[in-house]
Amino acid sequence: MNLLSKLFPQIPYISFFHPLWFACLLQAGKRHIHVLLLVFTFSFATSAASQTCKADKPKDTPDSDFTVNNDGTVTHKTSGLMWKVCSEGQKWSAGTCTGEINTDTWKSALQTPERLNTRGGYASYTDWRLPGVKELASIAELNCYEPAINATIFPATASSNYWSSTPNAYHEKHVWYLVFYHGNSYFGHRSEYYSVRLVRGGQ
Repeated sequence: MNLLSKLFPQIPYISFFHPLWFACLLQAGKRHIHVLLLVFTFSFATSAASQTCKADKPKDTPDSDFTVNNDGTVTHKTSGLMWKVCSEGQKWSAGTCTGEINTDTWKSALQTPERLNTRGGYASYTDWRLPGVKELASIAELNCYEPAINATIFPATASSNYWSSTPNAYHEKHVWYLVFYHGNSYFGHRSEYYSVRLVRGGQ
């Protein structure tokens, strides 16, 4: 739980991206804005706290829903999809993910699996792709947040935005993405820089 959640316990899942922050900044005025920005910065620095889950509710994506393939991939039994355990930029080693997570524009995110497949693929497969928004949502764990994912199956996942391959039908330059802070999906401009997780199978 980050500092904002402690300051505003009545608001669930609050983060430094929450609209409340922007409302506070607008209302603060020049006299107090430096104080809010100081708390904002401190909250950002302490936001990497451990995942929080609802203990009284069953998981949407329990460990039993996955087959761990011990090669940096897992198979989601309910969908049949195979996922890379790590976000792009990370390396899978000794059962966990290490390193910095890359962020890319949507165009670059689409090219990421193409480059990977051309260079020999991953875990002996050369048909990796960017998942659709519904596929991303299928691994979101809505009974947890920061991040909203099964952290045993997908360790070191960022509590941030992950691109999908699904364009917005009504806005040509916008694409759907999933926020793994809380597990909900939104659409953003293709030029934004978001994280990437690859999938194969399905479709």
